[in-house]
Formats: sequence, structure tokens, C-alpha cells
Amino acid sequence: MSPERERQLKFAAGTLYLGVAVTLAAGLVYPRVQQGMLTRENGALASDTLALASDMLNLRNLQDETNLMVAKRSALAQLEAARTDGARVFAATSRAISRSQVEVWLTQLKSISRLEVEYEGSGRSPTAIASFLEGLRADTAVRGVALRKMTRHPKEGTWSFLAKVLLAPPQAVAPPAVPSTSPAPLGGPAAPAPGSTR
Repeated sequence: MSPERERQLKFAAGTLYLGVAVTLAAGLVYPRVQQGMLTRENGALASDTLALASDMLNLRNLQDETNLMVAKRSALAQLEAARTDGARVFAATSRAISRSQVEVWLTQLKSISRLEVEYEGSGRSPTAIASFLEGLRADTAVRGVALRKMTRHPKEGTWSFLAKVLLAPPQAVAPPAVPSTSPAPLGGPAAPAPGSTR
């Protein structure tokens, strides 16, 4: 074999060995390099995911605050409407309550008048009736604020007249015209005769 041919064969063999060595080295090193690149990409992706989660949480908090502000504005609007309409509603309610109370008092007065007629017919003393009427007038004077308010409305003439009747001062009750003995009031013992002893 000529020296030239031998030199060519050695060069080809060296080139082949070098290629095999480079291939093996690349096969061993490249996966690790690729794994490192994937690790870095995964870290960056995880960081982006955390940032996105934080942004979503902030957005949710902002939405909750917005809903709360809308609810507060709605409540304030309802409160303002209630204040605007409050005087009319209160006046209507006061008139309704006053009329209902007047009906109750009127029923009481009718019952008292009927009892007074019965007692006068039976000849008994009207002291208990006068006391009961006095208590009713005192109670009416205490509660008469609503009735006095009704007298300011000229269209409600009936109620005004009834209020004036109920708020009238008590009338003096004449003593009973009876002989020396006077009957007992409402179930009490009879009064003793003048000069008599028990």
C-alpha cells in the first residue's frame, strides 16, 4: 500500500471516530440541555400563571366593591324616596289611627250614656257615672293631640265636632234628689241615714 493511500485511510478513520464521538456526546448532552430549557420555560409559565391568578383575584375584589357601591346607591335612593314620601304617609296613618280611636271612644260614650239612663231610671246615685265620665275625659285630654289635629281640616266637619265634644270640659253633676238615705254606688254599701249610727 502506498503511503498516500495509507494516509487517506487514516484520515477517513479519524474522521469517522470523531463523528461517532461527537454524535455520542451530543446524544448525552442535548437531553440535559433540553431539560434545562424546559425547566426554565415551566418556571416562566408558573410565574405567569401566578400573576394571572393575582389579576383575577383583584378583578373579583373590584367587582365585589362595585356591587357593594351599587347596592349602597340603591339603598340611599330608596331612603331618599321614603323621606320624600314620609310626611304624606305619616299624615295618612295618623288620620286613620285617629279615626279608629274616635270610633272606640264614641262606642264607650254610647255605652256610658245608656248606663246613665238606666241608673237615673232606677233612682241610684250618679256618683260612679260622674267619676267614670271624669276619668274618660281626662284620658281623652291626654290623647287629644290627634283629635286636635283633625280639627285643622275643615273638610272633616263631623270629626271636628266629635273632637270638640270629647274634649269639652266635664260638666257638673247635680246631686241626686233622694230622701234621707241614698243608695250605694255600683254595688257598694248603702249610705247611712243622717244621725244614725252603725
